[in-house]
Amino acid sequence: MSEPLTENAIRPADLFAHYLELVSADTELFFGTTSRQPMPCPACAAVGERAFAKLGFEYRECSDCHSLWVSPRPAFEEFSAFYAESRSSRYWAEVFSPAVMDVRRERLWRPKVSRVTELAAVWGDPTSPFSSLIDIGGGTGVFVEEFAAVNDMATVVVEPSPEAAQACRSRGINVIQAFLEDLDPAELPAGPRVFTCFELFEHVHDPVIWLRTIADLMRTGDLLVLTTLSSTGLDIRVLWEQSASINPPHHINFLNPGAMRRLADRCGITLLDVTTPGQLDVDILRNNLDKLSDRFWRLLVQSDVATRARWQSVVAETGNSSHMWAVMGKAT
Repeated sequence: MSEPLTENAIRPADLFAHYLELVSADTELFFGTTSRQPMPCPACAAVGERAFAKLGFEYRECSDCHSLWVSPRPAFEEFSAFYAESRSSRYWAEVFSPAVMDVRRERLWRPKVSRVTELAAVWGDPTSPFSSLIDIGGGTGVFVEEFAAVNDMATVVVEPSPEAAQACRSRGINVIQAFLEDLDPAELPAGPRVFTCFELFEHVHDPVIWLRTIADLMRTGDLLVLTTLSSTGLDIRVLWEQSASINPPHHINFLNPGAMRRLADRCGITLLDVTTPGQLDVDILRNNLDKLSDRFWRLLVQSDVATRARWQSVVAETGNSSHMWAVMGKAT
């Protein structure tokens, strides 16, 4: 049996701390003087109430659906320049990602392959099985590489980064180099399809436009599987503005299981299932003991491994982990 997954295994503390230092400096450089526009709640369009500010970005919380999001928000072009030109982005691509590639492939990507395979079996039509998988924002193609090793479906990565797209091509991975909004539907394979998108939703500039774009690409019977961060997840809720997961300008949208259903309804797509099978909430709190003022949580995170594991299971099973999976389908 493998060891329990820990935060430090996939986010080494020293590398991640340096990355956050670079992000802080880049944020002032790229967003210090930018104009910003108000944005309503992505899930229900409410104005919301100011929650806190972090690195010069204001977060609002919806009193109805408990979504958390950045508003006012800089223009899309400002974020594009940040991702393309910032020191922190280069550090992530050139230092951080290579350092954790092997462990993430083993502990994150292969389990994702297993879960997506299971979801396709559950939600697919056995008389017309899925014939292809399209990974949106698939980066260098690690997920589709692992998926193709155990599935017969054709795979396609949609990735705007020239460097990441070239990395896919160099390993023989079918890639369309384009932003989602610029994607030509004719370039996508025919037949019943699974669309996947991992840890991208929290970054997108306008979640409503983004999800509607995917819904327009989907045909009846297609499936969308996405993962993202939940605003009602344990570690995020307890740490709040001190949470490293609330990390502007990267993570600017945090919905939750209930809010995700509202967003799906707004975008003309059906939410079939939403779960929070996270493994790290309690471990993250343990690693942030100095930030915990609540005596109960301070005591719990210092308990034995078995007790912490049981608590993590309860958190995940009750929909209260910060790691969320949503499965959506196109009915018509």
